[in-house]
Parts: sequence; structure tokens; C-alpha cells
Amino acid sequence: KCSSLGARAEVLCEENRCLIEINLLNDLSAEEDRLGWKAGNYSKFWGRSLKDGIELRLGTLNPTKSVNT
Repeated sequence: KCSSLGARAEVLCEENRCLIEINLLNDLSAEEDRLGWKAGNYSKFWGRSLKDGIELRLGTLNPTKSVNT
């Protein structure tokens, strides 16, 4: 995940992906009819990393289909 730091030419990056990524949610929402399912935005997962989600088993394990980002 990378974030802009205002008007300065500086970018702050971290290695841990967020469990909830608003841009991905928006992209998935736009494709909802084609996909046949809806992505949810659960506030209790905000601030959690993808690693947290895997370790705490906060979703399905080993899905049959992957979503490419």
C-alpha cells in the first residue's frame, strides 16, 4: 500500500496490504452484475492487514476462484 503525503514529492509505502482496500471495493462494485456477487465493506476490518485476515481466518479459506488486483 502506498500513500501520498500531501503536496510534497514524497510517498509513504508499507509492505502489508490492507484487508479493506477502497479502490478494489469500488472496482468490484462496478462489476457486481457481471460477477454475480457483491463485495462488502465491513468497518470492523478497517485497519487490519491482509496478514491479520489470513491468520484470524476472517473469510473463506482456499477459494476456488481468485480475484486479480
